[in-house]
Amino acid sequence: MSKELVLNRMLEFKKFVITNKRLPKLWETKFLDQEDMRIWFNNICKLPNFQNYVTEINNLLSEYNFALLSDSSKEKEFLNYIMEHKMLPLKNKVYFSNNEDMFSWYNLYRLKHRDFEELVHNNLFEYEDFDLNIVWSNIKDEFLNTIKKLKRIPNHGEAKTSTGIDIRIIYDKLLIVNPIYCEKLLLYIASLKEQKLSIANRIQELKTTTSSLGYIPEFQESRFSDNTDMYTWYMRYKTIIPSLEPELNTLIKENNIKAEFTRGK
Repeated sequence: MSKELVLNRMLEFKKFVITNKRLPKLWETKFLDQEDMRIWFNNICKLPNFQNYVTEINNLLSEYNFALLSDSSKEKEFLNYIMEHKMLPLKNKVYFSNNEDMFSWYNLYRLKHRDFEELVHNNLFEYEDFDLNIVWSNIKDEFLNTIKKLKRIPNHGEAKTSTGIDIRIIYDKLLIVNPIYCEKLLLYIASLKEQKLSIANRIQELKTTTSSLGYIPEFQESRFSDNTDMYTWYMRYKTIIPSLEPELNTLIKENNIKAEFTRGK
């Protein structure tokens, strides 16, 4: 990325914050070069070279009472929401006090913080409302038919059985009770999509993107040619395809060596 492009993005982003007195939402606004503003900002927040700029943006947001939140603060706000509403926030419907989408944050955060995910589940009556072992034989057909129709695992609140049980909650419980079954289910879903984009093609596209970026794409950062999120697929399949993670790490290492060599010239 050229220095000129970075400076232009920094100016555009700051202008948005000053004009709107908040951060842009995910997929809401693009730079003039068509990159998503929020994805870009989320990425640079992790880079040491941008910390002065991030601090500058945070100081602006503080004036508007939209300061960047720590993960512990987000946990508190998230738990307060589910304890009040007894449901998980829907995507692009509920936001933290700093205007960040709750659903998108939780969907990524829970993958590395299973203890928090368990705490969330314990505060949702839906997770305590039925014993999967008892009702499985009665809901199995509806569950599988929904998965077959959608060709994916539905989001929370997206699909329910005729008795009102959230399909995604069934899957969440199944993931704990029988993870091997869930792995087979994901492979089955992949076979349903085989004509659209095969697993081999997904692996190749993921490798190409990883090689180009120099790292494994993050949540909602890059998409396959069929418009599905690369990171979500990768997190599901890296345990199903053991060779996938080592191969990607090798690509990243080769990319870094190449970059160092180029800079050395």
